Amino acid sequence: MSDELIPTEVPDRANRESRSRRSRTAALLATLPLGATGIAALGSGSAAAAATHATSSGGGTVGQFPAPPGPGASLADWQSWAASQRSAMEAVPWAADMTADGCAVASVTFPSAPADIGLTGAPAGVDSTGLGVVAKCPAGVSPLSALAGQRRSPRAHSVPTGNTCGTVTDGQQCVEDYNNGGTYVQTSYENTTSSTVDGYEEMSVDGATAQSCSSGSEVGQNPSSGYMGLGSGYTAYVTYGPINSDNVWDGTWWKGTGSYSDTGDVCSYI
Repeated sequence: MSDELIPTEVPDRANRESRSRRSRTAALLATLPLGATGIAALGSGSAAAAATHATSSGGGTVGQFPAPPGPGASLADWQSWAASQRSAMEAVPWAADMTADGCAVASVTFPSAPADIGLTGAPAGVDSTGLGVVAKCPAGVSPLSALAGQRRSPRAHSVPTGNTCGTVTDGQQCVEDYNNGGTYVQTSYENTTSSTVDGYEEMSVDGATAQSCSSGSEVGQNPSSGYMGLGSGYTAYVTYGPINSDNVWDGTWWKGTGSYSDTGDVCSYI
């Protein structure tokens, strides 16, 4: 089978979450070749946001995303921050930078999720902008790795902390965190087989008191709805942030095209 990325339509998230994770339906919509670069529109952020980033000759983007408002900030402050954070995320030339770092980039998207999932004090109705990428990269290169400052310090917990990877069905699942104007969490699934694997990558959060690794409340998925055919050697990434509260974050590849099976969970206390 040739490598292909297959976005498909599924019921909306509210309906999806009311069903069993292992019994969802999907209908085929379109086929998109894996390996094509620059599929998503990039560099659409404001000039001010773009000015906070600079690309090195090696292709790695450096810079800093806007930090969230402090305690007591108004709703207007949070809304202004959310707009700036989205502009900054969209202003980074992700496909160009990753290609320069040796990646074959298939898609780049900018999904959003409620900011209060990871930001204590964020009001309801304010979203932060994440990142969804499908790419085939050299070892050690990922969408956020070029932006990384330092990782958060490990903390004592029964679940592993920091950069955590594990072998799951048909691939490798990772949960990582990077600091750039705040801590960003990244989950990823790499297809290590010689053929295409159908499904989608999901990031979920289990809560600060979770003492084991299992799929929790969904934060985001790649693709944002439906499933893809993930080609051999390709990785599907989901990024969310910033966060300022400790939680157990979970990465899961749900395998299938209509009914989905959990290929194995990897968690990190971040």
